Amino acid sequence: MLHENADAYRERQEEFISNLTGTTMLELVLVSTPIPMGIWLLAEAKVLLAGCEKSLPALGWQGFFVELLAVVFPALVCMLWPSLTVTLVLSMALTSACCRLKRRYRVTCSGKADRSTDMPRENDSSWPMMEAVTNIRASIMLMTCITILAVDFQVFPRRFAKTEVFGTGLMDLGVGATIFASGLGSGCRVKRASGHPRPGCSVWRTMLADIASAAIRAWPLAALGLSRLVVIKGLSYQEHVSEYGVHWNFFATLFFLRLVVAPTNRIRPVRFKPFLALVAISVYQWFLAKGGLSDFIVHAPRDTLFAMNREGILGLVGFVAIYYTAEELGSQITAHHQQLQARQHQQSLSSSVAFAARANFVLWGLTLLSEAFIQQTSRRMVNLTYVLWVCAHSMLMLGLLMVVDSLSLKRPTSRVLAAINMNMFPVFMVANLATGAVNISMRTLDADTLSAIMTLTIYVVFVAGVAVALSNRGLTIKV
Repeated sequence: MLHENADAYRERQEEFISNLTGTTMLELVLVSTPIPMGIWLLAEAKVLLAGCEKSLPALGWQGFFVELLAVVFPALVCMLWPSLTVTLVLSMALTSACCRLKRRYRVTCSGKADRSTDMPRENDSSWPMMEAVTNIRASIMLMTCITILAVDFQVFPRRFAKTEVFGTGLMDLGVGATIFASGLGSGCRVKRASGHPRPGCSVWRTMLADIASAAIRAWPLAALGLSRLVVIKGLSYQEHVSEYGVHWNFFATLFFLRLVVAPTNRIRPVRFKPFLALVAISVYQWFLAKGGLSDFIVHAPRDTLFAMNREGILGLVGFVAIYYTAEELGSQITAHHQQLQARQHQQSLSSSVAFAARANFVLWGLTLLSEAFIQQTSRRMVNLTYVLWVCAHSMLMLGLLMVVDSLSLKRPTSRVLAAINMNMFPVFMVANLATGAVNISMRTLDADTLSAIMTLTIYVVFVAGVAVALSNRGLTIKV
């Protein structure tokens, strides 16, 4: 391998990520749980130490590494060695429960009031549901950033990489979950555009103006997409054409998604948008199953510009459906939370968890039915089953984070996750640039386990450090 030329190595890299079939939905749920458990552990440690008149380090270097150990590194470990997931998650849950029991035991034995119950929840008006939204968005981005580099190393399980046609992999989930996180954040914003055209403009001119405005705001996505294309073609960087197409990439998907959803922000009533998405994905699924579109996506020659990029272009239908579904869920969460603010604390918590449970029951039921009777999950096609699965998995994680909220006296905040949530696009951009730099500077495919672990650890610390540095300086970059 020492004398292998660049072209041969690139072919070996592309073969390494090709023809994969994924893993089970259950394993992906399990491997996603360390972050919520880490957040719970942090919250219980804060409460316990507050009762002892101590505290965890603030988010200087000490606090930063404490959060890495509690939240970030467990996620990395479970992605690389999934067989450790159950043991690690149970250990974290047991430690959190012990912290809780120790606090109660200390209060019972001393006969004094529990000082920790007097601890204020910072920004309490946003609790209980909005904190969970912050955590789920940042968790999705963190896991996505880890996987985009980890997949290039032998130590990363192949079943977690993107599947070729059908199946469920961790990276398949990351693509759709990133769209879900964007839609969820949009839906949680109370302010919405007016449903009327701009003064002096027709409906069509207003829509075109909205699209132009969205294109201007999202120009960094277009620039990154074009830059990535130039770099990949110019440096003979490895690429997997069946992911998005010959010229398309995820940045292009994000850019055109913004253009599609921009004019629909004026649709009234607001709930018409998920209905529109349902109609679109249903028609698209019919063409996939009955109209020969599946065969076209998988087997057609790439002899036209559209055919060259068919996965990216056609996949927009499914990604828009994910976005609108998440936006509606976010809108419901916000409305639900506002209605409950006047209630007692515990009543609000119980109602919030019940809301998440109902949504999970419906989404998982539809996912399993679609998988069994309509079509297997396919990220490459972004079919109906994939859309339902991404929404179901993301809502399950959101529900778990709400449960963590309900178990915690102190607001279960990870400042690293809060920093990532503040600057999701810059963090994703930095992660992509760092991934490219690592792949150019070393042959990841030939790296031994120790080298891979050291590289991934430095990478994760760097990406999280950039997020925290931006947050500490009060910088927020939105696209």
